[in-house]
Formats: sequence, C-alpha cells, structure tokens
Amino acid sequence: MKIRGYGVVALLVLSACRPHQSTKVAQAAGVQAERPPAEGELERSAMQLDLDFWLATLTEVHPDPYTKIERSRFLAEFAAAREALPEHADALYFYATLQRLAARLQDSHTRVHHPESSRAYNDAWWPIQVAVRDGRLFVERTERGLVRGTELLSVNQWSAARLLQGGAALSNAETSTAAQHDAPWAFSVVLWEAGIRGPFSVRGRLPSGATVSALVEGIVPYEAEAEAEAESEDFSLSWPEHDVALLTLRAMTDVDGFASFVESAVEQLAAKHARALIVDLRENSGGNTEVGERLLERVTAKPYTMVGEKHWRVSKQYQARAHYQEYLDAKPGTTLHFRWKAEAPSVVSARYDGPVCFLIGPNTVSSAMMLANAVEDFDLGLLIGEPTSSPPNYFGEVYRFDLPRTKLRAQSSVARFVRANGNADDPNPVQPDIRVSATLEQWARGDDAVLARALEWSRSGK
Repeated sequence: MKIRGYGVVALLVLSACRPHQSTKVAQAAGVQAERPPAEGELERSAMQLDLDFWLATLTEVHPDPYTKIERSRFLAEFAAAREALPEHADALYFYATLQRLAARLQDSHTRVHHPESSRAYNDAWWPIQVAVRDGRLFVERTERGLVRGTELLSVNQWSAARLLQGGAALSNAETSTAAQHDAPWAFSVVLWEAGIRGPFSVRGRLPSGATVSALVEGIVPYEAEAEAEAESEDFSLSWPEHDVALLTLRAMTDVDGFASFVESAVEQLAAKHARALIVDLRENSGGNTEVGERLLERVTAKPYTMVGEKHWRVSKQYQARAHYQEYLDAKPGTTLHFRWKAEAPSVVSARYDGPVCFLIGPNTVSSAMMLANAVEDFDLGLLIGEPTSSPPNYFGEVYRFDLPRTKLRAQSSVARFVRANGNADDPNPVQPDIRVSATLEQWARGDDAVLARALEWSRSGK
C-alpha cells in the first residue's frame, strides 16, 4: 500500500516502543495479558520472529548497515524494541516499530512498506499537506479552511516542535537536514499512534500574523489514495518563454517512452531555435539511470559517468532474482567491486547544443540525484536550486522481501555507490552552482523563485 499526498508515505512512520497500557500492567504483574486478539491483530511471537527474520536478512544482503550507527547500539535498540512488543497489536503498530528501527540506519533505500490491511485505515487521519521552512511548519496548500502559508502551531495537544521532532526521528533519510525536510510525511502515523483522530483541533498563525483556530476533519487513508490517483505524467515539455524550453522530468522509470519523448523534444527545440533549455529535476523520484543517459546524450558530447564505483554485496537471497552472470557465480558473503571511467555519450541523430541548466532540490532523489551528480562532477550544465537531500556516496539497489508471519514487505540496499568522480570521502550532497531558495513570502504566494532565476540565467548567461 502506498499513500501519498495526505501526510504519509511508505518511507516515514512512527514506532511506539511502549506496549499498550493494559499489556504494560499485565507484564508488570508478571502475568500475560488476558485480552484475546482482535480480528486482524498480530501476536507477539509472530512479530518477534519476523523482527529476527528482518535483521538476519538485512545482515546477509546489506553491504554495511552500521555505517551511520554503531552495531552494538543498534542491536541494543533492536532488543529493546523486540522486548517491548505487546501481546497483540495492529499491523500498523508493528510496521511502525520495524520502520523506526530501519530508519535508525539512515539509509534511504532500506525501509518497510505499509501493511496491506490494518484497522487503522478505517480511522480519520491527518489530512493537511505541511512543509518545513526554517525549522517551522507551514500549510502547503489552501484546504479545509487553512490558507497556504499558515504556520502550524499545534494539533490537539501536540506542539509543532513535537510533531517535527517525532516525524524527523522516523525518517530514514541520509542526513538530519533531509530527515527534517521529510518529517511532515510521518505526521499522519505520528498522530494515529498517539491516539489522535479527526476532527483535529488546529492552532495556526496566518501570513498576516493573526492567530487562527480551526477544527479540521480527518480523511480515511484509502479515500486519500483514491484522490491521489490522478498524477502528473513523468515527463513534459513546455515553453515559459517563447524561445526557452522547460523539460520537466518527474520520474525515471519509462526508458523507451522517455527516449522517444526526448528525441521529439530536441527536434522541437531546433524548430523553435531555442536559446536555452531548463531541465527540472526538483520533484524527481528516481528510477532507472538509463533515462538520465538518454537525456544527456541529447544535450552534451562531454565524457561522463553517473557513478564512480559500485560495491555489490553477494547474497543467496539476491542471487535468486539477479540476472548478471558474474553475480550469480560469486560466493554469498563476498562483495563484487566495479569501477567506471568517464566516457563520451552515444552519438545521436539530433542533439541540442545550446546552454542547459538543471533545477535541483531536496526531492531530487535516487537516480535523479545520480544524474545531477554527473552534471556536477563533469560540468555538463549549470545546476540551480537547493542541494539534494542524499549524497552521491550512498547505498542503493534494493532487495525486496516479505516477512513470513506478519506479511509485511521490507526492502534493503544491496550495493554501495561512490560518486561520479570517484571521491568516496566526500560526504556532501549534490550542490547547485547557483543556490536559490524562495523566501517564505515568495513560497506562500506560490512564486517559483528557482525557475525565475533560471529564466534570468537564460537571458543573461549568468
């Protein structure tokens, strides 16, 4: 299950390590809880065994899960979470417990997915999209009586600071800055786990400075999922000025479709004598690096590579799904090492040879981040916007697996990547050449300061 756009995604969840109150009392008395499991609830033994299965699988397939946290510390937290599981729990509760452990690894590709079914999905969840700016929470779009740009001060008894801290602690983003940026996506589960259901009592501060109070109706997650079905296409071409093209790339999953699209787009650029091309990667969820290759071969002849090295952990689990013969022949427990040098892109029939810039930001992730890193390390164009949330030295390529008893789906990275220029010691994310971040006033009005700066560059060349 994937719920998007209404405060929760599969990446970010809350794990409450405390048992339910009745179970705590029973455990303190040295007896078992007498309450029988409700329909659909998981039993403690099944949850504990699946925690063990998850950790064993992670240990075998991940190149080094303890890069960001000491192994002894993580195992102590794992043992505490395992012991604290209640006798019975809803699937979302267990999912949250496990996801919080995964988040402690700070590996954006190692996580847990929402359960297929949960009684929680019948409840009224937090419905408002929220953004973090300067460490504060703001309503992202006008809805349910709250206008865009309203600062969120509290929801029921939870202060904005408490919400932000709770959400950020549950993000499996690579850095603390990225975790704070992603925190709002966890608010629905944070509030649900705290027992808070809609309608929500909200206090806020309007852009004018006046305070506002509102009672906000909740939304059933499946309804939110249905409303979010109509999504934007993965790529499009528009003309913000008559001779400046904007190629918006939102996902990198359709290699053949994008190859056909970008060929046609370059022909349009030639026909309209475009003086500049702007490529927008700011809301790109990643996918296949081949899409990036199809793009770059149309806009540059410079040699490049998107990754300097790949260190690929060999496991029997991933061998069951792999197709690369060298990997299939390798011994589980070993690591395959690959290194690449910059090479010129393929020669294509139509190539745009004018100035190109790329717009990037915290939501330029995974393969899109690797594309931006190639641009950065090999000077393939100008980067405008904000740094990416993930550094190019990171873990990726996922192995997905089901937990046998609780049926939750998890995933783990199986490879470590080194940034395009081969510098494995650089901890930084992709950095823009021209850093632009909208002011709070610009953001509240809906002004696109990054695109405006790119258009200025298209006119002046700087």
